[in-house]
Amino acid sequence: MFLESCFLVGWKPEPVLAQKTVGVQPDTEAVNLNFLQPDNLPNDGSVITADTISQTKLTTPSFWWADEQFGGKLLDNWLAYPSKGRVDLVVNRQLWSLLNYLGRYAFINKMGNVARDYDYNTRVFNQRGKPLGA
Repeated sequence: MFLESCFLVGWKPEPVLAQKTVGVQPDTEAVNLNFLQPDNLPNDGSVITADTISQTKLTTPSFWWADEQFGGKLLDNWLAYPSKGRVDLVVNRQLWSLLNYLGRYAFINKMGNVARDYDYNTRVFNQRGKPLGA
């Protein structure tokens, strides 16, 4: 009680004005799993997958280390769209179903943080293209 009164003595709330926030609109474009087939991948670099290899530098984004922290089997593949600033993660449907809410949150949070380091937003899908999180 003593500490509470010490901190509150002389404290007066200050009025603040609410600010209109500009919300980020979700990307509703469906994932194109056809790009995961090597023959369907555009040659112009507009789509990068886990199998894309650069001859001159590290391929970005790179999720291999973050994936290893989840056993290396949960993330099947990913599609990065540099011009859109978006990466679509494709997860193993069976392993995803074994995760509880906190496990799924941990995965999305970790992968989202890695993607953010490369200036990408993240979406998560299963192998059938069903959205699971963002």
